[in-house]
Amino acid sequence: MAVGSASAIVTPEAVVLERPTASVATRIVAIVIDLAVQAALLLGVLLALAAVDRFGGGVPTWLVNVVLALAAFVILLGYGCLLETVWHGRTVGKAVFGLRVVTIEGAPIRFRHALIRSMLGLVDFYLPPGGATAVITVLASPRDQRLGDLVAGTIVVGERTAVRWSGAVWFPVPWGCESFAATLDTSRLPAEDYLVARSFLLRVDDLAAGARHALGNDLAARLGAAIGCWPPPGMPGEVFCACVVAVEQRRRQPRGAS
Repeated sequence: MAVGSASAIVTPEAVVLERPTASVATRIVAIVIDLAVQAALLLGVLLALAAVDRFGGGVPTWLVNVVLALAAFVILLGYGCLLETVWHGRTVGKAVFGLRVVTIEGAPIRFRHALIRSMLGLVDFYLPPGGATAVITVLASPRDQRLGDLVAGTIVVGERTAVRWSGAVWFPVPWGCESFAATLDTSRLPAEDYLVARSFLLRVDDLAAGARHALGNDLAARLGAAIGCWPPPGMPGEVFCACVVAVEQRRRQPRGAS
């Protein structure tokens, strides 16, 4: 999967964490897949109307037009909004290429973000000149954001490439935490959460004590929610992050790598 630039995310503690944004080409192909899914949904509505017309004694033309117009509006607006809300920033096309929408702070998006992106998507993709608005905006934006992203405060990041970048530094399990780390199951950990935690650990010595403690606890809560396991009483958030990153790195690292 190709990526664009590395987008710098600044946390509330003024810590800069870099994450790779998706390339224009990859996003275009992902959008084509999503458009194909939307077309299939609309085709299903057409077939349903045809069946009702054939076996139900006929359907007035005005009713067919109203239903088709409503179905097209709901599918165009609701497809991305619904999936990105319940699927943590992904649609079918994004999932195929390992892409995900997150806020510019790196947090998961919510319904309001997805709704704004879907509404502005009508301008980005469907109004003349038909997608050129999105491409031009992405190319002109330093964070590779289309108009919907700029208004919603979101970016599209690549998960799979982020994982491939993460093998240069090897993180050991913190001393004394081996038995706890052995109980962790990181298979559900999103790749972008792993990358953010890894970036934090790489920069941790440059942080002030207060920011280091606060950000470590925030990231620990985020990682814990993702994998369904939280730090035991007395374990600092930074240590928990180190355990999770170490376990996840070993899970993804090729066998025999040092």
